[in-house]
Amino acid sequence: MPDTSTISDASDSSKIPVKEPSSAQLFEDWLKEITHQLSQRDPAEAGKKDCDLVLDILRKESNFKAAPPDDVWHRLTEKLDEIWETVKYDTKALQAAPFKPPVHPKNEQPTIDLSDPFDKKGWHEDISPAGIDQGGYGDCFFLSALASIANTEEGKKRIRGMISTNADGSYKVTFPGDSDHPVTVTAAELEQAGTTNGSTWANILETAFLKYNWGDGTRRNVNETLPTVQKMPLLGKAASAQDALALLTNESITTDQLAFLDIGDRRLGLGATSKENLAEDLERALAAGEPITAVTAGDWMKYLGGNSPGAIAEFHVFSVLSYDPKTETVIVRNPWGHNNDTALATEGSTVDGITNLGDGQLSMSLDTFMEHFSDVHMAGAGDYTSTARHIFSDMERTASHAKNAIVDLLHGDLSEALDEGFGAARNYYSLASDELHLTTNAIWDIGSKAVHMAEDTAETVADGIETAASAIASGAQAVCHSYGSVASDAWDTISSWL
Repeated sequence: MPDTSTISDASDSSKIPVKEPSSAQLFEDWLKEITHQLSQRDPAEAGKKDCDLVLDILRKESNFKAAPPDDVWHRLTEKLDEIWETVKYDTKALQAAPFKPPVHPKNEQPTIDLSDPFDKKGWHEDISPAGIDQGGYGDCFFLSALASIANTEEGKKRIRGMISTNADGSYKVTFPGDSDHPVTVTAAELEQAGTTNGSTWANILETAFLKYNWGDGTRRNVNETLPTVQKMPLLGKAASAQDALALLTNESITTDQLAFLDIGDRRLGLGATSKENLAEDLERALAAGEPITAVTAGDWMKYLGGNSPGAIAEFHVFSVLSYDPKTETVIVRNPWGHNNDTALATEGSTVDGITNLGDGQLSMSLDTFMEHFSDVHMAGAGDYTSTARHIFSDMERTASHAKNAIVDLLHGDLSEALDEGFGAARNYYSLASDELHLTTNAIWDIGSKAVHMAEDTAETVADGIETAASAIASGAQAVCHSYGSVASDAWDTISSWL
């Protein structure tokens, strides 16, 4: 669901990356010198010694007449951080280099390298969920997944690795889930897309996703003939929270359904899991640094066995930022960056047990979370593996409650026996629901794969026909041109006889 309160026709032109040639060349020269020096070191040396070596190179100014300007220095430290990803060293020592950048003449503008996707803050500081603010595109499923990834240390590294700068100043975006098809994003495309995120890296990735999602060849041609939904193609390559998480992580995705009947993530699901299963899954995924998203359905779903979003935006996808098992408190974030146009528009307000924390964040109990959200998606584990684990846990808890109920009855404690009996019934219901979810999910997946195979086959055939038609047309044109030349030559010869 797009944020209709902040739709803009154009993005801030100051965020359009413009490559400064002289700065870029200086950066490359310095990087070559530093990496050459590092390649000469003893492989056993690492960490702080690497830092000292680089600083020594800079102190001596190597083969250059001046230390690198501040913007070049910033890019160097960023690049060195990539080179030494597995080496633990003191980044602050690099950033506090013992020299002062050259002062620019008063009649010249300071060199500003706008090609830095992390706004001169460094990737570790700049990448966070707060950098994402959804605008007029209906890609909440992508941006909420991206914000969830930006919420962890491992996720920040993933995002940094998705973006690289091309020699012409454009960006190359490689989504882990489809690394064979990188997307190039130019400054003109960034401006044309008009995305409204607060950080450049988020605008680059959203623009790349919008471009990627339309597809190429036949798929793009078909999408362009069909109507769009909230500016998104009907046959997008990634059209759900599950698709987005898989594209951004290249991992298996599991779904915990919270309503008995659910269509919150554009697919029909039956069977809700238990609070115990959800709590275990949230704790496990967050401890592993895996991204999590949560989806709301429409309010009318409450009449069909679904969950009502209540005061929360409906048909929308949120990032799950944290879960505290001690207090059973969940914090989610709206990719809009706020909660305007809902009952929770005011920061600090509380409605139905949900509190607005600001920056789109909402805090609530796990029970309230399960009441208003329809399903939860987590990277890192397959859906069938996770559901099978739920089933075994349900069976174990059902048996435990049933055993306790019998023991309580034998001891004449009717009240405790009833409580345990209700516990056994509740877990047995969860068991049946998880089994139903497993079955319906398998049916849906088989159908989805069949549809995707048919789409891919049709796309391949159509592209083949188009290629063949183009080749035939080119061949016919060549033949006509050849015969035309022969006829022209023959006419010239005949004319000369006459």
